[in-house]
Amino acid sequence: METAKKLRYHHSETFTPTETIMRPLAIPTILADQDCRSEGQWSATGPVEGHELLHLAAQIHADDMADNDFFNHTGSDGSSFSQRIYDTGYNGSPMAENIAAGGTDPASIVDRWLDSDGHCRNLMIPTATEIGVGFTYGGNWGTLWVLKVARGS
Repeated sequence: METAKKLRYHHSETFTPTETIMRPLAIPTILADQDCRSEGQWSATGPVEGHELLHLAAQIHADDMADNDFFNHTGSDGSSFSQRIYDTGYNGSPMAENIAAGGTDPASIVDRWLDSDGHCRNLMIPTATEIGVGFTYGGNWGTLWVLKVARGS
């Protein structure tokens, strides 16, 4: 089970990902059937668990986007979402990444992802078992949110 590891982000504040982010986001991780439009109809998902290394990979990317003032799935160093996950030592299988900018409410971010065909599909991957979430404030983007989706080993 995940430890309550404290992560530090670029404004020198600390937070516990599970308590601060995962609780609001965990509610919609058991989602009812969804019509992801061009990505098809998806059956309800099962529960997922937060994983410390996925949280870390998500936080690293959120901080990178804020510190370098960009918004993209490719890191400032050219890294892919899966490369950033593996760089933490995670041994599962990376499956997807969602990013969002703006907003202050995790539930509204999930709603925005459900309204986007590809992001909706990422939330509905039936074989996903673990997620990680990162967020930060900074740059021209305001709040930056990152969700990592994976299948544990």
